[in-house]
Amino acid sequence: LQHAGTVKRGMAFQFTVPETVDLTQPISAVVSYHLSGAPGSSDAVEWEISCRAIADNEAFASGGTQYDIANVKVIGSGGSNHSSGDLCVQDMGTLFAGGQLTSGDFIHGSIFRDAQAGNSDDTYAGNTQLLSLRLKGKRKAI
Repeated sequence: LQHAGTVKRGMAFQFTVPETVDLTQPISAVVSYHLSGAPGSSDAVEWEISCRAIADNEAFASGGTQYDIANVKVIGSGGSNHSSGDLCVQDMGTLFAGGQLTSGDFIHGSIFRDAQAGNSDDTYAGNTQLLSLRLKGKRKAI
């Protein structure tokens, strides 16, 4: 992924909501990435996740419900003291609240940096490489 201010690039993802997930509980997201250079003292990285939950009788491109979250993490000496090449793990918070998804829903979307045009929150000038997007939830009680 390129740094803020360049062409927006992202990583696409898709999955079907498994039967084993307790959908009455929230599902959160965590991203892992690394930096190409040492950040400045107040540099921040902003990630945004944009996705759509679709049932089997809804239009793929426009049906279902759209969900969007953004999260900023300070990565310089004023924040987490990251250096070049460090693994950064950023909790994005709740992507789906309890009761928003249905078992079998198809989820497709993308994650990218500095998602909003003109947003100055993402101030890190180096490149980042997105390593993973991990969704976390609770299993249904048996």
